[in-house]
Amino acid sequence: MSTPTDAAQELMRSVHADEIEATVEVLSLAGIEHQVVSTQSEAEGAEAAFLGLASESVAQAVMVRSGDLELARAALEKAYSDAELPEGHFLLTAVDAEVADVLLNPKDWSAFDVTQARKLAATRGIDLSSAASAQKETKARLAKGKPATLWVLGLAWAAIPISIYLSYNWGNDWKSNLGCIIAAVIGETYANSCLEDDTTHVYDKQSRQHGRLLTVLAVLTVLIMRYVVTSP
Repeated sequence: MSTPTDAAQELMRSVHADEIEATVEVLSLAGIEHQVVSTQSEAEGAEAAFLGLASESVAQAVMVRSGDLELARAALEKAYSDAELPEGHFLLTAVDAEVADVLLNPKDWSAFDVTQARKLAATRGIDLSSAASAQKETKARLAKGKPATLWVLGLAWAAIPISIYLSYNWGNDWKSNLGCIIAAVIGETYANSCLEDDTTHVYDKQSRQHGRLLTVLAVLTVLIMRYVVTSP
């Protein structure tokens, strides 16, 4: 088996040996250097062996040279051009937008998925330019974030002076600080909530600023009331 001589990149991975073998065969016929490696670390392998776990569940990855990545994907797509979608494959029930997403973000999908999505797009007459524009607008909207709910923000701001009042009149216990706790939770939610990618904020810049300020004021209020104002 050939070994890439420069920086290697992952072409695909699978727990199924037949998929790995089919990929290796395509790459070999295309004359593309490649290497099959286990995705399991030595420590994980030793632990699995100790526990008697089956090695069949360990994924293997096919690596190719970074300069050959696009060539390797093209070779795989050509090999899959006559293949049919297996039963239960997500593309069988995918709507046009989902098919377009595969084609607009091919590096996020396997060569098989891209090939089948391309065939579906041709059959359905999906306009990728329109889909690309819609996807761009969606990403821009998500990147901007949504505004905070005004009544929730108002409740959080009102909760802080209410906590101050209760601390003076009821004593500084957790019940008196409940308003500040609520404000801090709301503030933290607005400041740091992210989408599934953990990088795109749910709320817009102004809402995040309000959230950070709420959290800081709520925490400071609790500390001041506890250690300065109401201390014996």
